[in-house]
Amino acid sequence: MDSQFFNRKRFIALCRWDWTERQKALGLQAVVIYAILTVFSGFYTIRGALRANALSHYVSPQRVEEWKAISADLAQGVDGSWTSVSALFFPILAFYLVGTARRTQRALQTTSQAARTLTFPVSAFEQFLLRWLYAVPLALLTYCAVFVAADFTRVGLCSLIVPQVDYAHLLPYTDYWDGHPYWLLTLLNLTLWAQSVFICTSETKRASVHTVVLLLVVLVPFALAHSRYALGEAFNLWLIRPVIVNAFFLLCTVLNWYTAYRHILKTDLTYVKSAKH
Repeated sequence: MDSQFFNRKRFIALCRWDWTERQKALGLQAVVIYAILTVFSGFYTIRGALRANALSHYVSPQRVEEWKAISADLAQGVDGSWTSVSALFFPILAFYLVGTARRTQRALQTTSQAARTLTFPVSAFEQFLLRWLYAVPLALLTYCAVFVAADFTRVGLCSLIVPQVDYAHLLPYTDYWDGHPYWLLTLLNLTLWAQSVFICTSETKRASVHTVVLLLVVLVPFALAHSRYALGEAFNLWLIRPVIVNAFFLLCTVLNWYTAYRHILKTDLTYVKSAKH
């Protein structure tokens, strides 16, 4: 095997070969996530539209205030389901990222990986980089595209099912980013960190146990630090600063991925040593 750390042409050839092997599985996974997002977001929006349509015809004395709020939103072009739909983004993103990492990990542990080492020799870093590209950049871009597609589908379905009211509208993506950039980055860092924990601990025999333990060891004290009753208001206000939180979890994510790379390197060296004997 070529001992070179990284070769661009070899890595491009590896990406092309691997993509032909995985594109159907990745496409199916994206379709499943699209269906999940469409079902849940469509349910919240259509339910709200049906309620608004019903109240537009008859308002009971007990629901006067509710109709005032809904009519004000309709007049301003505000979709009442935006809060519920946007709340789906990060939980399903975490599920999708962990699923992508799990699928990548399974691919590395199958017998086809041994065949690839013999017929398509690559360095340990190239194996790691390919794994990272699938698990993070490609997964994030795919999920964002699928989420936007599901958002368009949600609006279209609501307009077809409840055409009497102009209820459904696309999410105000720029408003979310302009209003809470640091906290969105914090949630993204938390999600990527949780995925890296799975990647890091999946190399061990008791992966699920180690994953749960590591998540609890970090998240429980972190959650307690947010409580004014646990560690005091001064420490609480210092810890919840977004810059500190993002830097902490970004460092943890990098360390977890580095641990995963060290394991791949160790496995690769063990294979080379065994092949020599």
